[in-house]
Amino acid sequence: MIAFGDGYNDFEMFAEACVSYAINDAFEEVKVSASQVALRNDKDGVLVKIEELIES
Repeated sequence: MIAFGDGYNDFEMFAEACVSYAINDAFEEVKVSASQVALRNDKDGVLVKIEELIES
């Protein structure tokens, strides 16, 4: 499972996911708990990352 999140409620989801992405404008604690960080919401971070994953 791949997870995307930006809030404190996403910690458990990140723990269950194989790969987790925090959005770059997320709280710092959330970014640290994720495996990777995606672009900000205003830069379409989730969409960009999904497109990258599909292309790879």
